[in-house]
Amino acid sequence: MMPASIPTTRIRIDRIDLAELRYRISTPVPMDALVRSIAAVGLMSPPILLQGSKGLTIVSGFRRISALQRLEVQAVDARLLEANTWRRCAMLAVADNALQRPLNPMETARCLALLASTVDDAKALGEMARNLGLDIHPSQFQKSLALNRLPEPIQRAVISGIITPAMALELGRLGSCDALRMTELFVELRPSLGKQREILVLGREIAKREGISICQVLAHDRMLAILQAETPDTNPKTAELRKALKQRRFPALYQAEEAFSACREKLKLPSGVQLLPPAQFEGLTYQFVLPIQSISDLKNHRDTLTRLLEEPFLKTILDR
Repeated sequence: MMPASIPTTRIRIDRIDLAELRYRISTPVPMDALVRSIAAVGLMSPPILLQGSKGLTIVSGFRRISALQRLEVQAVDARLLEANTWRRCAMLAVADNALQRPLNPMETARCLALLASTVDDAKALGEMARNLGLDIHPSQFQKSLALNRLPEPIQRAVISGIITPAMALELGRLGSCDALRMTELFVELRPSLGKQREILVLGREIAKREGISICQVLAHDRMLAILQAETPDTNPKTAELRKALKQRRFPALYQAEEAFSACREKLKLPSGVQLLPPAQFEGLTYQFVLPIQSISDLKNHRDTLTRLLEEPFLKTILDR
């Protein structure tokens, strides 16, 4: 049996409780394109409203109604629900969003959380999600639900693309202060995912070894001096922070790297020639990398190696 269609009614926007967000799925995005579209051709899909005992609330169409407000439209043709159940409203909100456009990770998480509040088991949740057009594998349900429970600042960082959902979940396993401080740091510096992981791992390991929080690690005078430096380019600041964390976490390794780098620089190696230390400076075997394209290159490398045999800085490196 086909479900009855939802009747459309002309509603004044000032009658809608815009502060009630229980069904909201859409995340903040630039709305200029939507505003221009509505101004040009009108509203293509009426929002869904619920008539409750305390007035009208939005089930789906938060962005559309916001766009109408920007256009100073006073009333909207809306699909009006009368005394519907929480489950049906949740399903309508998910379907109206999931079938209109691709959802970002936080919107998917919100959809799943809405549906999960209406069913008791994972199988029923999976079937409902599929029927409503929600593209998420059952193996990802728990991660998606955990994403929806994260603090708002972490969710905003995911929405903006500054951190990935996987990184957000890692941050969520930290204490509240540490998670929010790390998020704030990543929002400020915008490091790549690899550098985010390095900073997080170093901060976590330092905190564990010293019996303090990551917040306290980042509050150290040297860290604060780096982070409070006024510069429009965050790349040098990120590099200095990573350097400071690495030095604090591995002081002996850091000193070995610094000493090696200083001696290697004094060797004045030709372009393309590399001298590589043992991994983590835990072995005794160093390697020369000599790019060769011709016999002439080989002869030049022979001359370079002959010169290096007399270099005291090479002896310093090998005799450490």
